[in-house]
Amino acid sequence: MPRRLQDLTERARSAILDARDVQNGTFTISNHGVSGSLVATPIVINQPQSAILGVGRLERRVVAEGGGKR
Repeated sequence: MPRRLQDLTERARSAILDARDVQNGTFTISNHGVSGSLVATPIVINQPQSAILGVGRLERRVVAEGGGKR
């Protein structure tokens, strides 16, 4: 992991990350899955960012395969 990314990651996990450390980004990743939701609508785009990726809760689901004609 590059040194700057490692430093930011460690400070974020230690809850000592400053807002100035994450300014001027181009993309936001929002984790609303921690509240248990599968789907949510991220509302605020921090300018000048261009988009938000909202990630919901992971869950196992049954998937049908091989739906071809017989």
